[in-house]
Amino acid sequence: MRKILIILLIIWENNLQSNEISTNMDMCVDNDFTYIANIFKGQQTFDGTTYTSNGDYDILLIKSDKDGNILWVRQIGSSGLDLSRGISVYGNYVYINGDIGEKYIGQPLQK
Repeated sequence: MRKILIILLIIWENNLQSNEISTNMDMCVDNDFTYIANIFKGQQTFDGTTYTSNGDYDILLIKSDKDGNILWVRQIGSSGLDLSRGISVYGNYVYINGDIGEKYIGQPLQK
């Protein structure tokens, strides 16, 4: 017989407030930074700014430092259904795996 104790320690926490649906799809860590890929529908308020989806779901990318301070937030969204399925960082770029529902012309996202 074994007795196992698991301790979860929350280092920092930030809240996303949505009037419809919001889900964190993936996250990755690179040195001292955390990147989060979130999808949302409707309006979502994060770090004092309200974002409105352009169509169905939109993608919200969030970068924070090791203390949870938000460094930047980027919204990606067409008039269709946009989903992030994964996120990674390599070199100076953030890569997102997902679907864009309609025509979307974006810019490379540097970390």
